[in-house]
Amino acid sequence: MNKLRIVYFSVTSNEIPNLSDAVTEFHNNIAPLSLFARTRTQLEVSKSACHEFIQKALAADVLVVTLMSGSQSCPAWEELIQALEINRFQGITTPYFHVQPTGNNEESMEMVQRFSRGLDTDLWKVLNQYYRYGGKTNLLQMLISFYNQVFKNKIPTTKPKRQTGDGIYHPDLEHIPTPDTYFKTLDPEKPTIGIWFYQNFYITGNKAHIDAMIREIENQGANVICVFHTRFRDKRIPSRGANEVVDRYFMNKESPRIDVLINPVMFSLKMAAPEYKNLLQRLNVPVIQAISTSRSIQEWEESSQGLNIVDITIGVAQPELDGVIIGVPIAAKQLSGIDPVTGSAVNKYVPIPDRIEKIISLAMNWAMLRHIPNPDKKIAIVFHHYPPRNDRIGCASGLDTFESVRRLVSQMKEKGYWVKKIWNSGDDLAKDLLNRMTCDRRWLLPEQMAARAEAKAGHDRFMPWHQELPEKIRDK
Repeated sequence: MNKLRIVYFSVTSNEIPNLSDAVTEFHNNIAPLSLFARTRTQLEVSKSACHEFIQKALAADVLVVTLMSGSQSCPAWEELIQALEINRFQGITTPYFHVQPTGNNEESMEMVQRFSRGLDTDLWKVLNQYYRYGGKTNLLQMLISFYNQVFKNKIPTTKPKRQTGDGIYHPDLEHIPTPDTYFKTLDPEKPTIGIWFYQNFYITGNKAHIDAMIREIENQGANVICVFHTRFRDKRIPSRGANEVVDRYFMNKESPRIDVLINPVMFSLKMAAPEYKNLLQRLNVPVIQAISTSRSIQEWEESSQGLNIVDITIGVAQPELDGVIIGVPIAAKQLSGIDPVTGSAVNKYVPIPDRIEKIISLAMNWAMLRHIPNPDKKIAIVFHHYPPRNDRIGCASGLDTFESVRRLVSQMKEKGYWVKKIWNSGDDLAKDLLNRMTCDRRWLLPEQMAARAEAKAGHDRFMPWHQELPEKIRDK
């Protein structure tokens, strides 16, 4: 039988393990097949890497390019398109070109309309479903479809197989339990922490950081309800939307079944889907954002910035618009190996152990706080001020922070919190604060500092705090 040559660009590498298995099965049981795959990180290394990819693509029978946020997500895109157009103009045969969006980005869909083949038939739609549903079986059918298209064969294919859109996940279970069955295993005397994460991570097995959080939750003495989902309702899978996921897994009729929710999902929920605007308020539990970085652990540790701009945008700034509590980075995306079948880099999220422990500790504290009566809660309000001078206390563009805090404290008193003092105005609060010890120690004698200090911590008190810091920070 004819040998099929495919060149494949993966923007995320999430599907590569399943694709590799599908290639092996196709090659062993159906027909000869070679698949040359590269990821975004591999092409970003050098121009020569892009050049090699383009040369392989021009000689292939099939070219597949996956796009996340338009053409810029493929480093070789512009030169690739130019090379294809030159060959087409010169009458040289070009590969069957399938452009595959990973989401519903408008620019990616525009690239599909402009460059992808199969739009005049149902083939593109079917190939899209094979990819979107994911898993080895669907990707194998995608390969068979390419073979039939190129060599005009009629090898039987099955319809795209829908994957489970949402469900409870636990690393100790080999199946997806029904909610009621799983809920019966929970200890009612323990706090319960919820997690929801991408369905795609469940399908592709990219869940080491999720497993680490589950293990740490149980290690710290809490129940866990971990749910994978697609976030938005998708009739093609089918899957429930975030609102239905909340009702099915995290609510017990009108009351929350969980005490806190850890959210490793990126972007803003309400910005992407306005119908979810009040969803987290209805759930009515603290939501902690678990941040992932696209850098490796080493790069993240050695960088003075830590998170890069993209990490901050989609993992901090956007989720913050939903009113979540910003946690800490708990996972880093790094190279886990080179797939021997396709040559593709396999990048997966790996847990950052001490940060996993930190965010679960934070979640446990928030979970317990829910059950403490308001009069017994101890609240600290911290004013931002940088540089650390008195004239910079409470600095915030367009916001009267002192008046805002005055109103906040007044409302807290109405809700039963113990409040020592209520100020008549924001100015009164500012003056009261400046009469006490601040970070601005200019022109103050040690005796004056001691007199202004509201509390003191001696050596025996602060040394345990110091020992909890990472070694590198302690050394500084």
